[in-house]
Amino acid sequence: MIGAMFYATVADIGSGEYIRLPNGLTQLENKMRQDGMDKNEWERGWKILEKYMPVFENSVFQNVLVLVRSHWDWYIRQLGSFVKFARVHVASPSLSNSEQRAFDSVDRREIEKQLSIFESACGVAFNVPSSTMAGVKEMSLVRNLGLHNRWEVDDFYLSRTLTSGWTVGEMRVVEFQELRRWVSNLTSLLDATSIPIAKQYVSAPDYP
Repeated sequence: MIGAMFYATVADIGSGEYIRLPNGLTQLENKMRQDGMDKNEWERGWKILEKYMPVFENSVFQNVLVLVRSHWDWYIRQLGSFVKFARVHVASPSLSNSEQRAFDSVDRREIEKQLSIFESACGVAFNVPSSTMAGVKEMSLVRNLGLHNRWEVDDFYLSRTLTSGWTVGEMRVVEFQELRRWVSNLTSLLDATSIPIAKQYVSAPDYP
């Protein structure tokens, strides 16, 4: 996650600084013309860029948001697989049929429900600060807007977000400081979940 943010920041700042160099824009045009772009494409591209600049300026952070949040989905699948293995070797709370079904589909649940499922399955308590959960929940809501609604605010988002000032149909842009705070929240959540489970199953055999 940190690497993804660092790459996006370096690429964004690097490209911006390159444009500001003497003749930087001319050099960029010449390079793209050499690679096959004609003059009309270049000019049309700049007109579109000028029109949608507020969207494009934040697109790098929106893309990083999707990438970083997807890392959590991967982590949950791996954690679920490990816990399933470890429960066979270390005494753990018994699960009812409904709890077992929830555990088997833990990667398809909302984050708060995922945490509850792992607490029940492992017999641990995560004690996640409310501020951390609020940040992660907002991160997920915005990510879902990007994946399913072209980043446009809808009634579902408005009914659940703790932020304000948005209207239906408005583009939900992602600011750098906001993204950095969410990544910090998600990193804290990784520590808050992985460490208690690791301690709970420290006596389990090596995970294959």
